[in-house]
Formats: sequence, structure tokens, C-alpha cells
Amino acid sequence: MRRASASDAPECARIHVRSWRAGYRGILPDDYLESLTAADRLPWWEHQLGGTGDPDLEVFVAENDDGSVRGFASACASGVDAVGQIAQLYVDPEVWGAGLSGDLLTVATASLKARGFDVATLSVARDNARARRFYEREGWRATGIETTEELWGVVMVAVAYRREL
Repeated sequence: MRRASASDAPECARIHVRSWRAGYRGILPDDYLESLTAADRLPWWEHQLGGTGDPDLEVFVAENDDGSVRGFASACASGVDAVGQIAQLYVDPEVWGAGLSGDLLTVATASLKARGFDVATLSVARDNARARRFYEREGWRATGIETTEELWGVVMVAVAYRREL
């Protein structure tokens, strides 16, 4: 695990799309998922990792032994005092089950704790049972709060999760 750099932008964009296509299959429309491209996501990643994005957002990457990026997580302030947020956590579907998600979550939550946050939150698509089981195994608890979010033009219902740090 390490902090992401500008050179990681293409791999983060690629993993972002691959994980959405696999993780949101059956949750989001197939035609929408198939329309996603790493090229469309790349400008956001270049902006964020190139030093001109949100300075509060910390991005961490997990690598294979050969140094290739296999997943990422990001953490930031939530806007509520003493509450941090896991903004993103995506791993290439080829390595799902290898423990990278847990490792990334540990690094991201440790980062929030080191920054002085006492609590962390995150949002999960309500219908993403796999992700919800993962977070619950990791000690996160659903708050009962649901929101409707629009992500890249697609609307989904998200469930808020919370964990003491």
C-alpha cells in the first residue's frame, strides 16, 4: 500500500471502470455499465492525482508484486466535525477475494484516525449486497439513513455506514 501519485491515474481510471462493471451488474443498467470507459474517467483522476484536485482527498493504491496497481481507496473529511469519510474503495475484479479491499480500508481508516477523526462514514449502493457484507465484516454498521445519489448521470439509492475509529 502506498499513497497514489499522478502516474497512477490511468490505472485508477481503468480499475474504476472494471470494478463498476462487475460490482454494479444487476444494480445499474447494463447499457450504462458497458458505456463506461477509462478514458472518460481519466481526466478526473489526472486532476485529482496531478495535484490540482481536492487537497483534502487522500488516495491510496494497492499493488501486485510487479508494481501494477490493483485497487485504490480514498479518504477525506465528511464536512462534519471529527467525522471522516471513505469516499471510494475499488479493487480490480480479477483480484477480488485476495484481501486487497480489507488492506486498503485499513490504510484509509488509519489515515483518517491520524488526521484526528473519531468516526468514519461511507455510502454503499443499497442493492450491493457483496459490498455491504464486506463492510459489515469489517465492523461498519448501517445507520438506517438512505440517500438518492446521482453518480455520473445514473441515480441509485445509497445506504450510509458508520464506524468508530
